[in-house]
Amino acid sequence: MRHVVSFVTVLLCIVPAVNLQAQNQSANGGLYTVDRQHSLLDFTARHIGFGRVRGTFEQYRAAAFLVPEDIEQTTFTATIEVKSIDTGTEGRDGILMNEFFDAENHPYILFQSTRFEKRGNGFLLSGLLTMRDVTKEVQIPVRVITLDGEDQWQHKRIVLDGELTVNRKEYNLIYDNDFWDAIVDDEIRIDISFGARHYNALNTIFPWRDNGIDTVIRQTTAEAGFEAARQRVRDLWEHHRDDYTFSFYRAGIAFAQEGKVEEALGVFDLALEIHKDSEDPQYISDLYAYRGQVFIRAGRSDQAEESLNAALAHDANNPVALELMRHVRD
Repeated sequence: MRHVVSFVTVLLCIVPAVNLQAQNQSANGGLYTVDRQHSLLDFTARHIGFGRVRGTFEQYRAAAFLVPEDIEQTTFTATIEVKSIDTGTEGRDGILMNEFFDAENHPYILFQSTRFEKRGNGFLLSGLLTMRDVTKEVQIPVRVITLDGEDQWQHKRIVLDGELTVNRKEYNLIYDNDFWDAIVDDEIRIDISFGARHYNALNTIFPWRDNGIDTVIRQTTAEAGFEAARQRVRDLWEHHRDDYTFSFYRAGIAFAQEGKVEEALGVFDLALEIHKDSEDPQYISDLYAYRGQVFIRAGRSDQAEESLNAALAHDANNPVALELMRHVRD
């Protein structure tokens, strides 16, 4: 089966890069992550040569590093959870997961870009696509659309459209029963619509909650310093457990966007301290990854690399950490 990956409207909602005074090339760009609530990853496969089966991957993560002034510096990383495949038929999903993808031993599909080049009126996105431990370079012609200024949420945006065709048998996506393998055509089409953003923590559209941990951190820091804020959050921990994932992220990124490096790092260190017994490795990995991002923006490469390695130790498929690791020493 030839596998068609169609990058249809890969929508990246871009917010200005973190405003820190860094001395490396990465200071000119920024990290943007996909928002699954405004994204899709669908596919279509021919059945017995003429019928069509449609499906989707429900769980995936992606990150891009873009330099708006030089779009050809763009890099992109995506990880897709094979077990999240859904064709609307449980039995068929089981065959795809277990027989074709061998999800137990190969749980992720990975794409990492290698080049982003201007070609005519569009661009050519080249990268390494890995499925079932087979990695091959692919090329995706893309069209890029950018917006001037900010949108209604004070974000900047960019749109990429494109399409790619690959052969599934080159990735060992084969059923060991010849009869059933022949039923599935060699071509699959995957349509992707990615809505992604680099969260603008300082936007004025969404107000800070009066009782949110993010507000506690920011207000207490302004009134009495960050150490006082750190202690107050520790005291509140047992009695005020709100959406900490978002709260710590927003507070940390807000400090970073204001150029307050130590306060930003302090927020992520505090989150790691409070969640030291967490059983959610992806969340801990994200905290280390965004901590690494602040180090990168501050030009502190060794500490950035250490933090990103810790992120990957907790979740080897974290696209934010994988993407940032490529820019540690730019």
